[in-house]
Amino acid sequence: MTFGIRLYLGDLVVFMSTRLLIGLLTVVTSGCNGGEDTSSKAVITAKAPADTPPPFDPKWIPPAKGQGNFEICLSDEAAENGIKKVTVPKNLIFQSWGQMTGILMDSKAHDLRVMGAPTTSPLGAETTYAVITTAQVVLTVKEPCQITTARSVIHPGFRWTHELVPVSKHQNFAAESAKISNGKTSGKQWGYDENGLATAKDGPIGDAIQFGLLNGALLEDAVDPVILADE
Repeated sequence: MTFGIRLYLGDLVVFMSTRLLIGLLTVVTSGCNGGEDTSSKAVITAKAPADTPPPFDPKWIPPAKGQGNFEICLSDEAAENGIKKVTVPKNLIFQSWGQMTGILMDSKAHDLRVMGAPTTSPLGAETTYAVITTAQVVLTVKEPCQITTARSVIHPGFRWTHELVPVSKHQNFAAESAKISNGKTSGKQWGYDENGLATAKDGPIGDAIQFGLLNGALLEDAVDPVILADE
């Protein structure tokens, strides 16, 4: 049912239906809203995911002695684990665990990546970067970092498939427990016996690898791949 409404405009009397009046009010209201000031409204901005790493800072790689393209540091937690000096041998594998997130010696910046098993790492089942040292260095609590040389590593079984490991990726590397003998993976691991149980037989280097206390970073690209085979 439609009702009429009388509007008195001076001496003029206008009769309108309720439907027409509601329509006019709707148009007027819409026009007002369209021109309102929206500056006071909350602005929703996109936020970066919580796990996005911070921008790389060159200061994360401390000055060190030696020559080469790869710097290795003993963790700041080495002393509390009874390690004051460790000889990092030639042919030790370092695997990437993702982009650097802090100072190379700071374990807190690397624990989640270094201490987890590769299958549960942020990289999941993806291929990873790996390098192998070509000369040994000695690290101590007083001089925890040294520079050495490293080459890229190829071994599909370990998901190491990159002939070029670029410095521009700013990857954090951790010492890998697999022992290398005559260009082959020996099936043995640093810090573990033949039954896969932790052992102190390898000395400080075994403990340092087992506890995730050796971190590395490239200073230049790693190339000239070493192609490893299974024993």
